[in-house]
Amino acid sequence: MRDLAELRQEIDEIDAQMVKLFEQRMAVSEEVAEYKVAVGKKILDKEREKLKIQAVKSMTCNEFNSHGVEELYNQIMAMSRKLQYQRMEQQAIGRLPFVMVDELEKKNVRVVYQGVEGAYAQQAMFEFFGEDVNHFHVERWRDAMEAIAEGMADYAVLPIENSSAGIVNDNYDLLQEFDNYIVGEQVMTIRHALLGTQEAKLSDIQTVYSHPQGLMQCAKYLDENRRWRQISLLNTAVAAQKVAEKLAQVSRRKQVLCVTHLPQLAAMADTHFSVEKGEREGRTYTRVLRLDRERRKEELARLTGGQRVTSALLAGAEELLDAASEYRAGL
Repeated sequence: MRDLAELRQEIDEIDAQMVKLFEQRMAVSEEVAEYKVAVGKKILDKEREKLKIQAVKSMTCNEFNSHGVEELYNQIMAMSRKLQYQRMEQQAIGRLPFVMVDELEKKNVRVVYQGVEGAYAQQAMFEFFGEDVNHFHVERWRDAMEAIAEGMADYAVLPIENSSAGIVNDNYDLLQEFDNYIVGEQVMTIRHALLGTQEAKLSDIQTVYSHPQGLMQCAKYLDENRRWRQISLLNTAVAAQKVAEKLAQVSRRKQVLCVTHLPQLAAMADTHFSVEKGEREGRTYTRVLRLDRERRKEELARLTGGQRVTSALLAGAEELLDAASEYRAGL
């Protein structure tokens, strides 16, 4: 058996070679970008990437390495595309039809976002444009881009990059396909929660639903629980809606209590309580109120957009309650 120090030294030498080869590969990617700019070719070539993944996987000697190489090359090709996008943008300076303005018009505009009520994109939209903005939501990122192209919306709010899972390649690719441009930025803190029924234990979990980006952002935690099946959905808010539907189904057989800050879950409940804590004469107390429909709308609006309740938020809350009623009626 070889000494640990000797093994680590060999790994260091291999890593040095890998870094050198990676930099050589990225240098070639820059040349690829120059060629694509010159001939007007799109950055993303799905068929080429698919064949490349198949080729490198076939070079491995076992299934574990095959899976690892697939993940490695998916990331390498994502970095390559990001570099090519950057070079393409730099070389296109002066040719794009931009007009400099002091600030963006945020009043009397219509904004589209991908997802459902409560999605992070909706929160970003409210933070950037304000809660009274005229808005609507669509199912896919492509739908949002098409809404801009067809004049149905003035702006679209889409994720472009995050600090843990990297760039959102699909949206970079859509920017190349559609004649749309990035004109603003909203940085948000993303906090994911693992949600389930009130009585569930970690040992009971079999399936986790989220958007692919959400799953990647939580990969370190999820990888510690390899037996959990991970299923990708359109976004994290749709995943919350999926859990809400599961809760509604379970509640037909047994009583379910769920404490949540997500409007999709709260709307699914048959009964909605508000829990308020306060202090009176030096003693703390808790008041539990059963809410009627109007108060439920107000609470759902606050869950969606914060303490300031607007007519747009109330309309969204009304839609959530109606959709939840229709779903429960169909059980």
